[in-house]
Amino acid sequence: MTHKHCSEALDKSLRDMLRFTNEVAEHRPFGGMTVVLGGDFRQILPVIPKGKREHIISASIKRSYLWKNFEEYRLTENMRLNSFEGSPEEKAKTTEFANWILNIGDGTTTTIDDEDWVSIPEDLILHKGDDPKASIVNNTYPELHNKYTDRTYLEERAILCPRNETVDQINTYIMSQIPREEVTYLSSDTTCKAMSMVEDEDMLYPTEFLNSLTFFGIPDHELRLKIVLPVMLMRNINQSAGLCNGTR
Repeated sequence: MTHKHCSEALDKSLRDMLRFTNEVAEHRPFGGMTVVLGGDFRQILPVIPKGKREHIISASIKRSYLWKNFEEYRLTENMRLNSFEGSPEEKAKTTEFANWILNIGDGTTTTIDDEDWVSIPEDLILHKGDDPKASIVNNTYPELHNKYTDRTYLEERAILCPRNETVDQINTYIMSQIPREEVTYLSSDTTCKAMSMVEDEDMLYPTEFLNSLTFFGIPDHELRLKIVLPVMLMRNINQSAGLCNGTR
């Protein structure tokens, strides 16, 4: 979910642009244009770096001066469940899980000792065992050694992680289980020579230090690949060539 400032910036921009063609546009939300927003407040809220609960809630569109101008519509029919093609027992189990998720979002599910802790059904809990990475990978990708070339098998499964560091650990473990030759591609990290030369610049910023740096939106120094393993793009590179965000 985007920060409320994004919607407010759009509102101010439209008012400013449309006032030249419509004199009352300056006093109307979004310059008088119809804007449709879609989302679920029970899902992820705006991400505020190092923000507390009150900061996250304050960033929601519901805390914006624009919210009073919106008309809210609610979806009441679960289309995914209606198109479910499994057995009646599987559909009943899926329906129960969907209702449980909705109850958590509505705050009506059973809590532990009247606190903010939610009791998770035992069949949804994955016990970490001696090796947590192996447990979650083996549970999500059973028989990986035999099915890692099956495209449908891979598309139906995913492991979500809250931190990029954990993603790297999971990816490294999965790649180690694939019996294929690994190829490592390295970046080229060098210091940019400034106008005023600094003595011992290479000593201040050694290549090993530059290679260890990780930044949001910038690939790591090492890119490790194996044949037949899928690679997903995380941003648009060349849309005309089909290299878009989410392309595998």
